[in-house]
Amino acid sequence: MAAMSVIGIDFGNESCYVAVARAGGIETIANDYSLRSTP
Repeated sequence: MAAMSVIGIDFGNESCYVAVARAGGIETIANDYSLRSTP
């Protein structure tokens, strides 16, 4: 059976975050500038 991942996106007033939840935990995805939040 294939492993399942869940993607979460937070569109805030000043920044945006994207995270992925897998069996090992939750990881916040970095953008092209290696930052966890994107203005």
